Amino acid sequence: MGLHFSEDWMAPRERFETLSSRLGEAFKAIHLGSAPGNGDGFGRQAHAVLTLEVRETPEDHPALRARAEVTAFLHERRGG
Repeated sequence: MGLHFSEDWMAPRERFETLSSRLGEAFKAIHLGSAPGNGDGFGRQAHAVLTLEVRETPEDHPALRARAEVTAFLHERRGG
């Protein structure tokens, strides 16, 4: 699983495309838009999806959903 902001130069989209091509369905990518003017309030320098960029409200905020997906993924892998 990988999380990525569209404008994040530290984690370029090509890296995720390579992982997807090599791992296929075994790799899940979550892409979040951080282009100027995005409606979710992410800045151009957004990078830390699970920490700095999580908004607790509104409940349907994309970074909060991404954190929930990661948590579910980890719970599933540890067996409950």
